[in-house]
Amino acid sequence: LQGGGTGKAEGPKNFEQGGAIGVSLVSGDIAMTGTGTVTYKRGSKVVGFGHSMFNAGEIYLPMTTAKIKHPMASLARSFKLSSPARQLGVLIQDRQAGIMADTSKSIAMIPMTVTIKSKLNRSVYRLKLAKHRFLTPSLVRSVVAKSVKEAMSDVSAASFKIKSSISVKGQRKLVISEDNYTSGGLRMGIFFSRGIRAVRTLTQNPLREADLQRIDVEISVSFGKRPLELIGLRAPSSQVRPGETVRLEATFREYGGKKVRRIFPFEVPASMDSGILMVELSGGRYVRPDRATPQNLAQLIDYLEKGYPGRSAVLSVYLPTRGLTMKGRVLADLPPSVLDSLRSGTVVQDQSMLKTKVRRVFATQELISGRGRI
Repeated sequence: LQGGGTGKAEGPKNFEQGGAIGVSLVSGDIAMTGTGTVTYKRGSKVVGFGHSMFNAGEIYLPMTTAKIKHPMASLARSFKLSSPARQLGVLIQDRQAGIMADTSKSIAMIPMTVTIKSKLNRSVYRLKLAKHRFLTPSLVRSVVAKSVKEAMSDVSAASFKIKSSISVKGQRKLVISEDNYTSGGLRMGIFFSRGIRAVRTLTQNPLREADLQRIDVEISVSFGKRPLELIGLRAPSSQVRPGETVRLEATFREYGGKKVRRIFPFEVPASMDSGILMVELSGGRYVRPDRATPQNLAQLIDYLEKGYPGRSAVLSVYLPTRGLTMKGRVLADLPPSVLDSLRSGTVVQDQSMLKTKVRRVFATQELISGRGRI
């Protein structure tokens, strides 16, 4: 059952046969607890539900006593309204026949805050989440969506900034800042947040266990602000020389139809002596930096954090040479002899070819949508 927390422990202090027992997934200003019935108790061991919670086998989640508020009788499906009371013990088995908890054990939860603010409003939700490599990412997404629904359920067009801070035991804090835009309300816009998706990447990474210590999500919303749409690129000449500065003209369309032209200068690489030069311009939120496959947790955090500002235009100049990612590093613009040895199979494992490119980032006041090539 999902609902709001009261901030005050109410209800039974211990489990009793025939009483209520709950598996706590989220507690605090938002509560998510699966409640059932205690069927048997002996010593510190408690058996309940008479069916599984997730049928996940050996699993460790916080347990709570619970208070039944009201039974809802129905010929189709009767159920009871309940609320969690006091945290007591740990779920240790989740099988088809029922669940088992041990009241002599305790388990930590992950503190989390969700802050949502606009010019007229500021709401803060303080919570604790169950710690589990598969459940925690879904819980984070659920509580952020629930917080947005409660605090700012508008379906208007809006630009927003999300700052996600994730603390991992033994590692530096991961901070991801994003600027984005949604035409259908904030609830739709947060679905693809890099910061929220990073929780799943961390908890389910194949390198080593990531022990999450804290999660903070801060969302700032501005309604009515729409991005510029990139609709065209033009170069002053179809031929350029190495070392020459080219003034690339980009045409944008504002919401309402007005066209805006801006100049983005770049220098043709001196190593570019012949061939076709391809140039791409796009909003920073659409561009993925060159990144190597992480080899440890520290590199994974760097990998997740790396990105271009949302309020920027990124100009990419593609070169005819190639680069390589290997052992967590990006090796750009490698000599042909190195590439030939790789193609012949003399060097193997953990390597990936990439196109060499030179990038320049231009800060912008507006968000930019779309991309163009010339």
